[in-house]
Amino acid sequence: MESSVFHPADLSEKVFTFLSTSNTPSVKLSSQERDLNLTAMTVCLRYHSVLTRSQSLFSLATPSHDNDLLLYKPATGAYRLHVGGTALDIDYLEENNNDWNSVCWTWDSGFGQTGVVAQRQA
Repeated sequence: MESSVFHPADLSEKVFTFLSTSNTPSVKLSSQERDLNLTAMTVCLRYHSVLTRSQSLFSLATPSHDNDLLLYKPATGAYRLHVGGTALDIDYLEENNNDWNSVCWTWDSGFGQTGVVAQRQA
C-alpha cells in the first residue's frame, strides 16, 4: 500500500498512520523540483512499531538511486544510515518496541558528517 502526497508546506506536526496488514506500507512525498542538489538534511520522526524485523524508517530517492539517503532499522536498538553507496551501523541505542520512539538523523556533505540521535519516550 502506497499513498502519494505533494505538500509544499512544512510537515511538522503531521502524522501518517498505517492501519494495514501489508508488509510494505509507505507514503510517497513528491516534489516538483527535479534537481534538488541536496547537500545537507535533517529528518526527525517519532514511530511506534511492534515489529521486531528490519524496516525502513525514511528513504530519499533520487533519479540515480532509489535509496540515496536511507534510515534503516535492521534490529531493535540498531540503525543503519545509508548515504549513496556507503552505510554506517549504529548499535546499542535505547528504544522500546511497545512505546513511541524518536529518532533524528543529520547529514552534511560539506563536512562529510552523519549522525543519529534516538530516544525512547518517557
